Amino acid sequence: MIFFEKEKAYEALRYTVTNAKTVRIASAFLDPLGFELLIPFLEKKQVKLLVGRKEGGKDKAKEFILDFMEELAQAPIREKTQLVKKIISALKNQTLFCAVNTSPFTLEAKYRFLHAKVYIADDQKALITSANVSRQGLLQAIEAGYVVEQKPEIKYLIEKYDEYFQEAVSIADELLEKLLEFLNAHDPWEVYARSLLAVYGMPDTETTALPQPADYQVPVIARALQNIRELNGCYLVAATGLGKTIIAGHVVAALFQARGIRAVTIFCPAGLREMWRRTMRMAGISSVEFSYHTLSAENPETDKNVVILDHELKNMDSSHLIILDESHNLRNPEERKNEEKLRNKRIKQAVQAGCKILMLTATPFSRGIEDVNAQLNLLPIPETKWEFGKPEHTINKISSVKELSNLPNAIVLTGPTVVKHFSRKDENGNLYILFGEHQKRYFPQELRIRNIEYHNPYDDFFAGLLEQNLLRVQDKNQSAFLFEDEVLLGKNLGGFNAQLLPQICSSSAQVKQLMENLHNATGYQNIR
Repeated sequence: MIFFEKEKAYEALRYTVTNAKTVRIASAFLDPLGFELLIPFLEKKQVKLLVGRKEGGKDKAKEFILDFMEELAQAPIREKTQLVKKIISALKNQTLFCAVNTSPFTLEAKYRFLHAKVYIADDQKALITSANVSRQGLLQAIEAGYVVEQKPEIKYLIEKYDEYFQEAVSIADELLEKLLEFLNAHDPWEVYARSLLAVYGMPDTETTALPQPADYQVPVIARALQNIRELNGCYLVAATGLGKTIIAGHVVAALFQARGIRAVTIFCPAGLREMWRRTMRMAGISSVEFSYHTLSAENPETDKNVVILDHELKNMDSSHLIILDESHNLRNPEERKNEEKLRNKRIKQAVQAGCKILMLTATPFSRGIEDVNAQLNLLPIPETKWEFGKPEHTINKISSVKELSNLPNAIVLTGPTVVKHFSRKDENGNLYILFGEHQKRYFPQELRIRNIEYHNPYDDFFAGLLEQNLLRVQDKNQSAFLFEDEVLLGKNLGGFNAQLLPQICSSSAQVKQLMENLHNATGYQNIR
């Protein structure tokens, strides 16, 4: 591979080092933006970094560190804290070795004298180029270079690199110290919260009947508004008890007062519809609430609200907001293989029509990361334009839970985060959060879990029904009775039993309601 044009240095670097275990880098110059570009290629690799300095400096190592930190503070890096943490982790684990060459690094071969830029991947490949480890060098400037894959030449480069590296002055400890100072100068959450409020401001929702938000809810409301206004959607994961409903209420009120929306449609568990109806009334906006059962239903005979839902869906546009409360209910997108569930189809069609969406959950997954990705797949994909040809990546998909908080359209709020950054102490040293002006909510210092056995008097009765196949679903394809002693076995549907058993094990009152539902003409289809 040989090149003499823009952006090709980045492609050549990716080709060279992607599959390597050990990477040796020599560069006459290095800046944070360039290092950010390298991070995806350096993960899980042992890296040696040799940085050349301009001639004539009195203390080249110190000069490099001061320059790097100054550029780091000013660099427009979206995830700057994450970048700093990765460099710190690499330095602590000794997977990143840094040194500044005390004399100009030159390579005498078939080239004129220059401050060489070399990227060596194991003993398999080496990139020799004019491109420094900088955004300008890798993406913006016209650079030249070629990839060496001949073993003798690579062996020579490794030997010379190790020789120069051995003579160099280590800067790892001092760089680590400066990065830690940078990270601890201001609490990242405080900086983040203050930045949100400075840029977007806290919406004025005092004219509504909503409760005043707690201190920790304010930046979350501002960030959710940012996501919905700029990306048309937001995925909020917040631990139980942190007030997702209040946060959503203030988001709705602010959007409505700014004429960003005129109506809200809410999908939630059946038992929460009245709570959401009251919240939207306090926010001062027209709303309609449906259960997830209705969202999945197709036949008006089994759910009379289907007609109302279809009318709402047909009239949705950019002036509507959908709220999916307990959005993990949509974590299973497929009915059967390659056949999407009706509930997921309906939400996607509304989003495609321009409808805004806010998803809320405290338990984003139960089985694995694909549960989360199924929910993220319901969000609109933002139009992302990367500067200078930076490679695109899938926005609404993650491979680990840690990546969720890094998505531009997702917010993660945990109890430990709230305790650490927003809690106060009373006279006894107990931690609490202040809601409104006077309401204190304390955090438990200790949790004790006990199992309590409860005997349901209907257990034996339903066990008999299961054993006699009386809870099976009729198979429409099975022929009618021909003889009196034939038995219509029907089908044993796991989903049907999954609906029955929790209600059977719940309480006597729930069992009574269950029997009434089963007694109806449509039978099991009416079970909530």
